Amino acid sequence: MKRSICIVLCTVLLIFTSRFIYHEICARATYDGVIVGSLSVGGEKSICFFNPNYVDEYTCISLDNIRLFQNCRLLNAAMDQEGAVFLLITNQKEIRIVKLNTDGIVILPITLTMQLGVSMVVTEENIILDTQQTIFFYDKKGQEMNRYHYPRQYFFMSPYKHGILIQTKSKEVLYLTDNSVEHLFTLKKDQYLEGVMSDDELILAEERGELITLDTFGTMRISDHIWISDGYSGRGVLVTMIPRGSGGVHFWENDSSIIDLVREESPEFYRPFIYDRYTKNIRHLPKFATQVSLSWSKFPYRKAYFNDLELLLDSIEEGVDVFTAQPNFLLPKKK
Repeated sequence: MKRSICIVLCTVLLIFTSRFIYHEICARATYDGVIVGSLSVGGEKSICFFNPNYVDEYTCISLDNIRLFQNCRLLNAAMDQEGAVFLLITNQKEIRIVKLNTDGIVILPITLTMQLGVSMVVTEENIILDTQQTIFFYDKKGQEMNRYHYPRQYFFMSPYKHGILIQTKSKEVLYLTDNSVEHLFTLKKDQYLEGVMSDDELILAEERGELITLDTFGTMRISDHIWISDGYSGRGVLVTMIPRGSGGVHFWENDSSIIDLVREESPEFYRPFIYDRYTKNIRHLPKFATQVSLSWSKFPYRKAYFNDLELLLDSIEEGVDVFTAQPNFLLPKKK
């Protein structure tokens, strides 16, 4: 009896000590850049910037009372080294791209009519729009650099290196840039591309989440459910977990594993989290952050800068909106 009690106590002590050491290691992990997401509660729309090192530190800018964005809807937002990039759709289903920094606002000369869905990835060199029928590559001034047409059943693109990855109808995984196409490999019958873990590893899914290494094409299970990568930067990966199959989350479903005994949090369905590739630790974004940008920006988190962006938006002259503004014309602060 005494021996059993000692074993239990030693086990509890080992777990407690392991958690303490593990949390100390995780606390020293740092991530560059900023994570961008959008918030929609009722009719209110906001753009939010999250500090990846302190996930509860964020800045949200409400777009509701800003004249420039009247009569349009925010689809997506991102950051590049020049500032913020907004993807908007007007009430007439027309696409507008707005760039914003502390000097002012520029409406890019990109005018598309959306027939289906549209998504955006922003890289260091390009703004990439996927309209499901066509993938457009633009430079940062809104000049079209290239366009691609590939038959696809699964309309998914993922930021990767200097461009994006897509999956074609014939199960090819292609790496697209503004001037090249590279075939990486062909998926098996029931596999789907679900994003990028690093430059050398991709996330796949059949019934469960898998990781494939591009140098050997070996696979390993990373989850009992499907993990979708929304972006990556160094050791950090922005991930959302979804249930297997259809019908939503069943009450018996969970994704617990032995490492959950020590790491800070366990993954929750539909709630984006930062996954550390080295420690396998998980940190969820705040609960309201259900929509995140398809790119983890290298732009540093600077609260004062984001506050300045909000002040600039509030200062734009009355009567100016994304329809009347001239393309590539800098809209300055109100005098």
